[in-house]
Amino acid sequence: MQHNKPFMYRSYSNSNKHPYDYINEKAVNKSLLCSSCGRPFVDPVVADDGRYGCKLCFEGVVDSMQPVKEFLILAMLNAIEVRCPGCGAEDITRGQLAQHERETCSQANVSCSAADIKCPWRGTRATLDEHEKVCVFEPLRSALKELIDENEKLKERVKKLEQANQ
Repeated sequence: MQHNKPFMYRSYSNSNKHPYDYINEKAVNKSLLCSSCGRPFVDPVVADDGRYGCKLCFEGVVDSMQPVKEFLILAMLNAIEVRCPGCGAEDITRGQLAQHERETCSQANVSCSAADIKCPWRGTRATLDEHEKVCVFEPLRSALKELIDENEKLKERVKKLEQANQ
């Protein structure tokens, strides 16, 4: 197999930041380490010559690669303990990180529960309760929801009329 470019052309060991902060990276099974950057696989792929690595590390370097689909490898990667980059929580695994960020991370950016009625506030989950206590949109929910729904219906009617006139 020929390489398109020198093997270390683009990888997590060069200028690209690895997306995970591992609690104990030295304890990670060596079979789960990229042959290019030496870190646990991210979007793991296997090259035609049998080398395993990160998709980013192999892109533009190997002629052909396929995503790793072996359940055991993916399960082992998802079981590695990581630290949340937002709040620093350490009681999560790599497979749980996205859900943690989406649902419980105190430093994740979230919208007000009144965003559906056009409250523009965005902030950290840690400050959401404080905002919602003073949100001016929530007390107006019923009136605003009615106006927004009526506006959407009018937009649809205008669109149908415009299409009929074409």
